[in-house]
Amino acid sequence: MPPYTVQRRDPRRVADAVIRYQLAQPRLALTVAVVALVAVFGGASAGVGGAVLAALAVVVLVSLVVLYKRGQLAKTLGRRGFRPGTALDATMDETGLTVTTPDGSGRHPWTEIEHVRVIKDVVLFRPAAARFVVALPVEALPDGALERVLGPA
Repeated sequence: MPPYTVQRRDPRRVADAVIRYQLAQPRLALTVAVVALVAVFGGASAGVGGAVLAALAVVVLVSLVVLYKRGQLAKTLGRRGFRPGTALDATMDETGLTVTTPDGSGRHPWTEIEHVRVIKDVVLFRPAAARFVVALPVEALPDGALERVLGPA
């Protein structure tokens, strides 16, 4: 399979998938819930109207932060491995998946691929014990790789 050529839309769609992936993490969801509860209970001291205003403020603030972070991530991706026109080569063998760009290469053994999700047309996973997420357009994966990454149904 020839290398995948990064398209103009890829930085935004990969950034969107990464943000959605991160928002689904229990630690982040718990943090947002705690902040919301503190705001609501704090606003409740001013009555029901204060609690409602506090809840709305949290929703607006979280939404703005998410939109800002998505935009920043898309810009960063567009300047790095997801520059439009960049060749992204993903190959697989019996032991793992290798992703190569002009900036470098990463090897991901099948046994160390965890927390796999497909969001729209982007596959995301965390290598074992890593603090980063690998995100690739599904079209960049060689035949059979998506099924292998997802593991048994």
